[in-house]
Formats: sequence, C-alpha cells, structure tokens
Amino acid sequence: MADITTGTPNGTGNPSNGAPIGINPTIWTGSLMHNYYEKSVVPLITKKAPVIHGDKLIYSLASPVNINKGTTSDDETDVIYQSVKPTTLSIEMDKTYDWAIKCSNIELFQTNLDLLNGEMQEAADGLDEAISQDVYADIFASAGQTMGAIEVSGLNAYDTLVNMGTMLNKNKVPKRGRYAVIDNDYLGMLTMDPRFQYDPTVLENGIVEGRKIGGFTILVTDDIPTLKGGAKGVFAIQRDGYGYGTQFDNVEFFEKLEQSRGQAVRGQVLAGYGVLRPNNIVSAQVTYNTEIQPNVVD
Repeated sequence: MADITTGTPNGTGNPSNGAPIGINPTIWTGSLMHNYYEKSVVPLITKKAPVIHGDKLIYSLASPVNINKGTTSDDETDVIYQSVKPTTLSIEMDKTYDWAIKCSNIELFQTNLDLLNGEMQEAADGLDEAISQDVYADIFASAGQTMGAIEVSGLNAYDTLVNMGTMLNKNKVPKRGRYAVIDNDYLGMLTMDPRFQYDPTVLENGIVEGRKIGGFTILVTDDIPTLKGGAKGVFAIQRDGYGYGTQFDNVEFFEKLEQSRGQAVRGQVLAGYGVLRPNNIVSAQVTYNTEIQPNVVD
C-alpha cells in the first residue's frame, strides 16, 4: 500500500542513483488525481482559484456595490458613482504531501493498470485524509463567527445547525454553496430528531443524500479537529469563504534503493489553503450528551 506522509521523504528509504527508468509519470499522477477528486469533498466546500500563477492561488474578491434609490424624474446628474476596489489575495501552495512505493520491478508493476489504480486509490484515500484534517482544522480556526462551547444532544442537534445558518444570514452571506461539517457522533444525535430522518443515506464521500438543514448540505467526516478537553470542532461554511488548490507533480522513479533491494516511485502533491471571507464560516466547540433524547412518537 502506498504511504502518504507530510513533508519530504527521508531516512533509510532515500533512493540513490536517481536515474529514471522506463516509466510514464502521467499514468501515476492521472490515476491519483482521478481517485482523489472522485473521493474528496474539500474542493466541493471551498473556492477554486480563478488564476494560478506558479505555486500561488490568486483570488480577486469583489467589493460590495451600493444601490441608490430614486424615481424616474431624477436628474442623471444625481447619480452617485461608487469607486470599486477589488481585493486581491494570494495563497501559496507550500504544503507538501508525499507518497512512495517500492517493488521488485516498477515498470512491470505499471503495466498492470488494475493493480496500479488500486494502489493509487489507496494513496488517494490517505491523501484525502491528510489534507482534510489540515484544511478542516484551519477552517475551524479561521471562523469569523463562533457559537462557542455547546453541549449537543438529540434535543438540540438540529436547531444548532439552524442557528448557524441564521448567523450566516445576519451577515448577508450568500445562501448558495453552504455546508455543515459534522462527525458521526453529531449525525447520531440528528437521527434522533424526527425533522431529520431515522436512517439517513450517507454517500461514500460523506455527503448526506437528499437532506438539508437550515440551507446546509450535511457533510459527515471524522477528520474534523479534536479540541482541548475532547470537544469536536464542528463548523458551517459558505464555500466562497475559503480558498483551496492542489498541484500533482514531481513524480520520480529510481532503479535502486539505498539499503534496500528493488525499485521505487514517489510523488509529491502541493496544496495551498486559506481563509478568504472569515464571516462565511461559523464554528462550534461541540461535546455530546447521549443521555438526553427527544420524545419520539412512533
């Protein structure tokens, strides 16, 4: 199984004699990219950069436009023209996620596309977990609005998410692209509320199918941050509030490994992420009370 690590590989696995062998790097990166983007929801809940310059994600944030009220009899000279100064933000793709595998014959390994895709699927799973943990922790820490510490039970799990939506509404955050990111314990609390449903369908990527609460699509993941004291970092986000991007490159092949027999291939994924509009994110420090349940009538 491919191993995903953060940072540059080092130690006894370092290759020597780094001459490339007859390998097609496109096959490896293409398979990894396909499997990653098929699984990961991080690109779904964040804003894609309209421009990528080198290793930088470039965003242009539109400024508010004032609306002036009047009548048809008003003189055109009364029009007030507003100066618009869009804000440009750049996010550097400086986070590295490395994968590396070895076997007796990498070139022969590559010809077995079913096996190669299986290994890259495993690598994509590890990559998604590693990136998701980092991104979700940063989103939580970047929230411009917070509900503070909340004890969640079957009585208030649903209403807590509704209140998060209300906080976004009061800050005039767009209603499109809203997501509530919770863990499986929170989902268990939600299923106690008849306004939700008792047996929700959770897709492989964590999206709860066909159900919204307070305008949020529900995303279930255990990659949200665990806070001091064991609380969970639940958050709600409107995707324009946070930027994210990746580059899949730097695939290398080695005919010999130092202190080990066999051949190797390794690659690196660059990622960049950061807050764009803090008020588009609401956080909550959640603990759970499983003893309190709503009165449910069958």
